[in-house]
Amino acid sequence: MQIHFKTPASSLLLSIFSYMFYKDFIQIYHNRSFTYKSK
Repeated sequence: MQIHFKTPASSLLLSIFSYMFYKDFIQIYHNRSFTYKSK
């Protein structure tokens, strides 16, 4: 039962971590392109 509960939790944590990393990457890329256009 512990393993059954641990697997979805770890996958959920991994998905959240990848989502946050993806969001940060998009924000940095967007900011960089925005500042490049501004100059």
